[in-house]
Amino acid sequence: MTPFGFDTPTTAERLGTIAPPLLEAGFDWIEIEDLADHPPAYWQMLNKIVARYEPRLSVHCEYRHLAPAAQDAEIRDASLTVIRRGIDLAARLGANIAVIHGGKCDVDGLPPESHPLHPLAMQLLSASREQHHRRLRQVLPALADYAAAHCVRLTVENLFLPCDLLRSPDEMAVLLDGLEGQVGMCLDVGHAHVAGFAPQAFVQALGARIWHVHVHGNDGQCDSHRTLAQSDGALARSLPAVAAANPDACLLFELTMSNYSPQAILADREWLAEQLRA
Repeated sequence: MTPFGFDTPTTAERLGTIAPPLLEAGFDWIEIEDLADHPPAYWQMLNKIVARYEPRLSVHCEYRHLAPAAQDAEIRDASLTVIRRGIDLAARLGANIAVIHGGKCDVDGLPPESHPLHPLAMQLLSASREQHHRRLRQVLPALADYAAAHCVRLTVENLFLPCDLLRSPDEMAVLLDGLEGQVGMCLDVGHAHVAGFAPQAFVQALGARIWHVHVHGNDGQCDSHRTLAQSDGALARSLPAVAAANPDACLLFELTMSNYSPQAILADREWLAEQLRA
């Protein structure tokens, strides 16, 4: 049976409000964000919930301001140290999965298509993407070994901004080529939709190498983390194919950051479960 999960709020009070009704209703997976400033009350609440309900766990490693594929070795090494901190947290919690981001290219702030420098900017972006992708391929095996030594499965998430690495199915497939069984993909269906790729395209390119799935909706224009009921219908209809690619992959609803109620998240889960049964 496909496992369902949810991401945790960043406050102890909201965690205590959101988690119990979802776990009692059949959710069996929680994703924790590795934030350096989680207060003690948060960890106390999380430990209480884990002890009572025994959910499976994943950790979303810190990604803000990190550049694991940076040209500067000191920046790259500092970023990898922070990512390893997230893997360490996953190991301490007994988490099954750690999720990481690949970072961004050096080129940002692209001019509009109507600007005369837009073609040059796109050439620079393409060259930067190729260089960063190559460096990410160089550092990923060591990260995978580190995760495996800590009994954690490492996954890399697809992103959506023009300057982000790993926006497309082809880019992700090339990154993971040769790392079968060592590194998997975290398919964020909302990110795929905003980037202009159907989630099914990632399924075709990666299949069972999709180990983890982030579920949330949007209109295809903004990464708004809305419910499936509020999203583009094509995005919602793609999810049965995503689930079929790897029945062991958790379908994890990333909605708590948007302040949705447990009832809204449950409604999304019930709708999706019905689609999977059809």
